[in-house]
Amino acid sequence: MMKHFLLSGLFLLLLSPVRAQRGPVQPGYSPNMQQPVRSGQQMLWPRSFASLGSGGLDCPYLLYQAPLGGYISGNNNYGDLQVAQAYDPASYWEHGFSGNIQIDSVAVLFLKKQVSNHPGPIRLNIYSGDLSLGPQTLLGSSDTLNVGMADTLGGYTFFHFTSPVAVNGLFFCALQLSTHQFDQSAVATSTNHCTDLPGYAWDQWSNQTYHAMSDPLDWGLQSDLAIFPFVRYDSSFVLRNNTLAENSVSIFPNPASSVLHLSAPSGNLSRLEIYSPEGVQLLVLPLRGITAADIPIANLPDGLYVLAVQSANGRSYRPFIKAGQ
Repeated sequence: MMKHFLLSGLFLLLLSPVRAQRGPVQPGYSPNMQQPVRSGQQMLWPRSFASLGSGGLDCPYLLYQAPLGGYISGNNNYGDLQVAQAYDPASYWEHGFSGNIQIDSVAVLFLKKQVSNHPGPIRLNIYSGDLSLGPQTLLGSSDTLNVGMADTLGGYTFFHFTSPVAVNGLFFCALQLSTHQFDQSAVATSTNHCTDLPGYAWDQWSNQTYHAMSDPLDWGLQSDLAIFPFVRYDSSFVLRNNTLAENSVSIFPNPASSVLHLSAPSGNLSRLEIYSPEGVQLLVLPLRGITAADIPIANLPDGLYVLAVQSANGRSYRPFIKAGQ
């Protein structure tokens, strides 16, 4: 079954002045993601939704309408059951991570809903899988909301998990849609061809099979979905590509609030850098053979960062958390 999409004229104009005043849902505007970040957590998001200043693509977002009625990123007359966004944690850092992460909650940006007299349930499911077959193994499901609880006024709708969901490698955040008659909800998408990694947005057809939205037999749409997981890194998380010995550089405290202390007993360090989760370089300090340094981080927003230290013998990467003042 081939699907095609139509650009919804309603959401080209997008929103009333009242809605524009309440949040980031405006035509041609990508959210700056000023969401609360808890200690040790980070919200992942496709680069398509990130601002240019944070290394993103600053794509406009909107809805695309299905030709038989409804929306490609939500309920439609094809009977789609779920829409899903894939995430590969390693791709969010310039030098990559290995280890497990845990998902505590997921934020979804809805742009449309229609509620029946008996609104049906919606929830967020986490799957392992791959980009050739899509979601495969269910790892966890969130609390259950009903479609009437979806925020379509510019805010985010949060789905929480009773217990954190552990994932290792690529995973999918799938919004399970209401199947009640007359219920409708739809998630914001980046504009067509405005995506860093095509093939990361998926849907589940009424026959239970999964399909990439970029597939010409599906929608043929190269976009991302505004489904953003909050992730927590466990103690086994380590950085790859270290070329210095593990004991050659240490940092403390971790988490830190204002100053991060660097200790390098072997000395001869030449440079340190701090990177955001998107790989954007935030700080560069020259080091001249010193064995210790105090790194100011008070102006960084709370969250996870990467410290890169350079010496004549190689580079070392250390993750650290900025938390509070």
